[in-house]
Amino acid sequence: LLSVLDGKRTQNVLIFIGKIRKTPEEIAQIVIDLDPSILNHELSGTLLELLPTPEGKRSISNHLLFT
Repeated sequence: LLSVLDGKRTQNVLIFIGKIRKTPEEIAQIVIDLDPSILNHELSGTLLELLPTPEGKRSISNHLLFT
């Protein structure tokens, strides 16, 4: 799925995952739980910056439809 994103965004996502030392599944659960001991202002801001652009969303949707 990361191959669908542009190179810079992919690099930023990988850096974030390495820095936080959590799996994508664990990150998703942190967001779902809204645990303030983990999901602080800095982490929330970083996650918002990593959200896909409208073009990225289309690319991801197309990728998921055709795989």
